[in-house]
Amino acid sequence: MDSQPKNPFDSIENAKDYVRLLQETVADARQEIAADLAAVSEGQSDRRMEALRVIHYKLEKLEHHLQSSKPFTQ
Repeated sequence: MDSQPKNPFDSIENAKDYVRLLQETVADARQEIAADLAAVSEGQSDRRMEALRVIHYKLEKLEHHLQSSKPFTQ
Protein backbone atom coordinates (compact mmCIF):
# COMPACT_ATOMS: atom_id res chain seq x y z
CA MET A 1 0.00 0.00 0.00
CA ASP A 2 1.14 3.50 -0.81
CA SER A 3 1.12 5.71 2.29
CA GLN A 4 2.21 8.89 0.51
CA PRO A 5 -0.37 11.70 0.46
CA LYS A 6 -1.67 12.37 -3.06
CA ASN A 7 -3.02 15.88 -2.49
CA PRO A 8 -2.66 18.68 0.08
CA PHE A 9 -5.56 17.39 2.14
CA ASP A 10 -4.52 13.75 2.51
CA SER A 11 -3.08 14.47 5.94
CA ILE A 12 -3.78 16.90 8.76
CA GLU A 13 -0.25 18.26 8.53
CA ASN A 14 -0.62 19.03 4.83
CA ALA A 15 -3.96 20.75 5.43
CA LYS A 16 -2.43 22.83 8.23
CA ASP A 17 0.44 23.85 5.95
CA TYR A 18 -2.06 24.83 3.26
CA VAL A 19 -4.05 27.00 5.69
CA ARG A 20 -0.83 28.63 6.96
CA LEU A 21 0.21 29.46 3.39
CA LEU A 22 -3.28 30.79 2.68
CA GLN A 23 -3.06 33.05 5.74
CA GLU A 24 0.30 34.42 4.58
CA THR A 25 -0.98 35.01 1.05
CA VAL A 26 -4.11 36.79 2.26
CA ALA A 27 -2.06 39.02 4.57
CA ASP A 28 0.31 39.90 1.73
CA ALA A 29 -2.57 40.66 -0.65
CA ARG A 30 -4.30 42.83 1.96
CA GLN A 31 -1.10 44.84 2.49
CA GLU A 32 -0.66 45.33 -1.26
CA ILE A 33 -4.25 46.51 -1.65
CA ALA A 34 -3.84 48.87 1.33
CA ALA A 35 -0.76 50.34 -0.36
CA ASP A 36 -2.65 50.69 -3.66
CA LEU A 37 -5.52 52.36 -1.83
CA ALA A 38 -3.14 54.80 -0.13
CA ALA A 39 -1.52 55.60 -3.48
CA VAL A 40 -4.80 56.36 -5.25
CA SER A 41 -5.08 60.10 -5.72
CA GLU A 42 -8.31 62.01 -5.51
CA GLY A 43 -8.20 62.69 -9.25
CA GLN A 44 -8.43 59.00 -10.09
CA SER A 45 -11.63 57.14 -10.68
CA ASP A 46 -14.02 56.92 -7.74
CA ARG A 47 -15.02 53.55 -9.11
CA ARG A 48 -11.43 52.26 -8.79
CA MET A 49 -11.16 53.60 -5.24
CA GLU A 50 -14.45 51.99 -4.26
CA ALA A 51 -13.34 48.67 -5.80
CA LEU A 52 -10.09 48.78 -3.82
CA ARG A 53 -12.03 49.51 -0.63
CA VAL A 54 -14.32 46.53 -1.22
CA ILE A 55 -11.36 44.25 -1.93
CA HIS A 56 -9.55 45.45 1.18
CA TYR A 57 -12.66 44.92 3.31
CA LYS A 58 -13.20 41.40 1.97
CA LEU A 59 -9.55 40.48 2.52
CA GLU A 60 -9.75 41.79 6.10
CA LYS A 61 -12.80 39.62 6.73
CA LEU A 62 -11.11 36.57 5.21
CA GLU A 63 -7.99 37.21 7.26
CA HIS A 64 -10.11 37.51 10.41
CA HIS A 65 -11.88 34.23 9.67
CA LEU A 66 -8.57 32.47 9.07
CA GLN A 67 -7.14 33.90 12.30
CA SER A 68 -10.19 32.82 14.28
CA SER A 69 -9.76 29.27 12.99
CA LYS A 70 -6.08 29.25 13.97
CA PRO A 71 -6.62 27.49 17.35
CA PHE A 72 -8.16 24.59 15.45
CA THR A 73 -5.24 24.30 13.05
CA GLN A 74 -2.43 24.32 15.60
